[in-house]
Amino acid sequence: MFYRLRQALHRVRFKRKVQSILDVPPVQTGAPDGPTVVTQVCHADVFMYLVAIHSLARYVVPRRVVVLDDLSLREHDKALIRKRIHRVEIAAADKVPNESCPTGGCWERLLLVADLVQQDYVVQIDADTLTLGDPVEAKRWIAEGVSFTLGTRDGRAIIPMSEAQEFARGRADGENDHIQVLAESSFDRLEGWQERRYVRGNAGFAGFAPGSFARDTVEAFSEEMQALTGARWSEWGSEQLTSNYIVANSPRAEVLPVPQYRYHGEEAPPAGTTFLHFIGTHRFYKGRYADMSRKLVEELGG
Repeated sequence: MFYRLRQALHRVRFKRKVQSILDVPPVQTGAPDGPTVVTQVCHADVFMYLVAIHSLARYVVPRRVVVLDDLSLREHDKALIRKRIHRVEIAAADKVPNESCPTGGCWERLLLVADLVQQDYVVQIDADTLTLGDPVEAKRWIAEGVSFTLGTRDGRAIIPMSEAQEFARGRADGENDHIQVLAESSFDRLEGWQERRYVRGNAGFAGFAPGSFARDTVEAFSEEMQALTGARWSEWGSEQLTSNYIVANSPRAEVLPVPQYRYHGEEAPPAGTTFLHFIGTHRFYKGRYADMSRKLVEELGG
């Protein structure tokens, strides 16, 4: 209970610091060569999302922006999003077909991306992200039709699945039974696993080249992993593992360089950081997220 109260207080303080994002010119869409940008948004994260999409769009002008409502958005949230983003499309999570994958979490988001990527280059960003500088690598790969994902401490390159399985098995013990570790340590039970690839990335910023995968790729991999992990495959984190797998096995794929592109931890981000994902564990640590967001909003004219 106290954790939820602290998080609610942090969100109130964040909203107050970035309120002037409403004074910044709306995000423009329609760039002929721009990507479709997809984000799953909940009611509590609307202002975070507005800062995130404005920060990305100052460098990468989208052709389309699609918001996936996790079903918590209220009518005034949707009205605000429509006011702040030109021709934004808002889709409801329960309207995304999902016949065989887990429901909830971010699975509908990945399935939506699978549908959109048949024609568009799709960029997925989380609502709790900031684009702090010009993402030249991401822009180049978007232009060249190369898929990409955010790297992590343990995932800075696309590697054979056999290597990923060996690494995960060394970490699988009684104290580390996260679904990602459990699933990765089971890779050797997949048919043809020696020919597959993987990256231990972060889905907070990922790019999917047009035609790089299809819905049935997601569904088939999910069914394979569910057969290996059982009911645990529905746990939070299974969708990110699948996103990592999809990127790694795309025809052309790269990992965004660490530490320029990174997730936020206890340490202060180094100078020259291009992109930060403020994952839940340390999102509001020392108020950096709110302070950096406020500075960014000021740069945007708010």
